[in-house]
Amino acid sequence: MEILFVDDGSDDKTLSEILRISPQIGINYKVFHHEWKGLGYSRTVALDNASGKYLIWVDDGTIIPRDYIRKHVEFMESNQHVGIVRGYIGTYTGSNYVSTLENMIKLSFSYENAGGLTTKLPGAAGCVYRIKAAHQVGGFQKDIWGAGEDTDIAYRILKAGWKIFITQNKFLIDYNTTFKQIWKKSFWYGYGAHFTLHKHDKMSDTFYKSSPIGGLVEGFLTSLIAYKMTGKKIAFLLPVWFFLKRIAWNIGFLSSHFDAYGHVQ
Repeated sequence: MEILFVDDGSDDKTLSEILRISPQIGINYKVFHHEWKGLGYSRTVALDNASGKYLIWVDDGTIIPRDYIRKHVEFMESNQHVGIVRGYIGTYTGSNYVSTLENMIKLSFSYENAGGLTTKLPGAAGCVYRIKAAHQVGGFQKDIWGAGEDTDIAYRILKAGWKIFITQNKFLIDYNTTFKQIWKKSFWYGYGAHFTLHKHDKMSDTFYKSSPIGGLVEGFLTSLIAYKMTGKKIAFLLPVWFFLKRIAWNIGFLSSHFDAYGHVQ
């Protein structure tokens, strides 16, 4: 096993902390650092420099159990048709209402998909990629500005005939954040979605589903599942939460559309 650190042009103490801690962890490691080039480029660095057969993405806030990697490697070894496998995100009691609501959104996906194959595209966090499958479809796209590079490659892996499976192995994500950060992240997802949707015509309905009104509907349906799973009344704020996040998403989507065609410099 090895750990690959990819620092995408951070301007804080991230790189110095990596260099300080990495020699102490007792596992082979590689450290990469470059000026900011975006998620697609940075994930490509990890993919191209991984020595093994599988690559697990541990994004911000991801907390994986001690046996998580072993169980999923064993699953991939026994299921050669699976290109991406991921556990389900369990209930995590955050430090504020923002982290609680964000966790509830993920609970809905877990409730609907855990224990079987899915055609829904998971984010990268907690996913184990079969490197052979990722290379077969050409890896990550470096020209997707913003987020969405993980959705893009998952779609291409699925389209190439590989399967995506969500197991019953739990992991957690700590959304210890603020609404301002969630707004910026939603904007970033919308910004990247412009480039992803133009690459895949069959994903064009994503734009319509991502409208603020669509967010109200999805938020209501998600709140029913979240309340059933947690018993917390805060779940009924999810329609408003989805609505606000979709506004940010759409602003990001429109911004990238203008940028891509040179209307805004």
